[in-house]
Amino acid sequence: MELIRAHVQRAGFSSSWEDIILEMLMQKKTGDWEGEHPYVDGPDFSRTNSQRGVFIAQALATILISVAPSLLSLAMMLPWATWSSRDGEYYPLEQFLLEANSSSAAKPYLQDLREVYIMTDECGYDEYEETIDDRYYVRTDFLDCFRMFDKLSSIESLGIDGITDDDEDEPIIEEAASKLTKLHVNHSALDDICLARAISACKSLKELQYSIGGRGTLSDDKGHLNNKTFSKTILKHKNSLEVLDIDSGKDFYYHNISDIDTGYDNEGGDQLRLYRLVGETETTGFLSSFWDNHGSLKDFSNLKSLSLGIGLLMYLVYGENGIRDGTESKLVDSIPKNLEYLCVRGYQRAEVPKHDAPIDVLMGAFNSGSLGLKEIWGIETVIPFTNHYDVYNNRKSDRWCLQSSGYSLQEQL
Repeated sequence: MELIRAHVQRAGFSSSWEDIILEMLMQKKTGDWEGEHPYVDGPDFSRTNSQRGVFIAQALATILISVAPSLLSLAMMLPWATWSSRDGEYYPLEQFLLEANSSSAAKPYLQDLREVYIMTDECGYDEYEETIDDRYYVRTDFLDCFRMFDKLSSIESLGIDGITDDDEDEPIIEEAASKLTKLHVNHSALDDICLARAISACKSLKELQYSIGGRGTLSDDKGHLNNKTFSKTILKHKNSLEVLDIDSGKDFYYHNISDIDTGYDNEGGDQLRLYRLVGETETTGFLSSFWDNHGSLKDFSNLKSLSLGIGLLMYLVYGENGIRDGTESKLVDSIPKNLEYLCVRGYQRAEVPKHDAPIDVLMGAFNSGSLGLKEIWGIETVIPFTNHYDVYNNRKSDRWCLQSSGYSLQEQL
């Protein structure tokens, strides 16, 4: 008993937390807790016992981490319930990770940790909280995941699949303070401002992978990104980015603000103006911090691998003005000098005629060997965009599932 107590204390838990964890590990009580910890409340289908199991598992995981501090890779479940608000309360593992991330002196654990993959629940809710099953994205806060790991001394990558925003207020995370250099968010549907905050939080981003699909939603625009906001955000990392892989559906989303009586043309997709109009002062301030970023695809000096939809590719080259007569060679002139691999999603000849001439010039240069590119995909054979899972077709083969698909960092772990 004293040895267990010593390890609980080693993990940094004291006072009431120490007693609660000891009680859980030793299972001295068999009845429900009444007011002794904050995790007994939940939906009507009696999750109290399930919560106890989660609590025990997290207490054990916390102690194991504290006695094995040299972990290099970690795959773990979300350390909080995705179906209810925590109201400032934390499970043992989340509490431990938050404190280890904020102060290596107080909790010198996980300082060798490089890669984290966060596993999500098999089932998510629809937008109206009427249905819960594995057709829907799991609602959680991606930015809260950052706060558990992003300042650890050796941390590099964070991966997660199958999530969407939880519609709660987003936590405010410090810009350019995270040590994470690789983000892999797949089969997910994040709000574009949330993704922009994650990108902006990184000091130096080397890899970004984001894709929708594999789960469903009742909102057609969910998970689609805004060309202008994304481009200005990612330009923060033009000197460090090596891999960029974005598949957010057929078209990057332009926010429709025609319901605001301003006469403003929504085709520009100017989110800064949108948030100013609706009085969102915090989001306006965040967008303003990088809205003066200027540049184009050619400015990504270290980019080696690029996978984008045809629309975003052209936007990164031509900007808001679009393709005009006499600018057909601008695409090939904008290929970064270190780029080796290019994948273009959604390009089909003659579907958008103005795309064809720049693509022809690019392929001519590639076939002549005058470019440093080693591979180009998606020109001769169409690579379709990914779409959200159709929640009405009920074909399980189209759904993303952790058990059958594995996870984003599996080859690296």
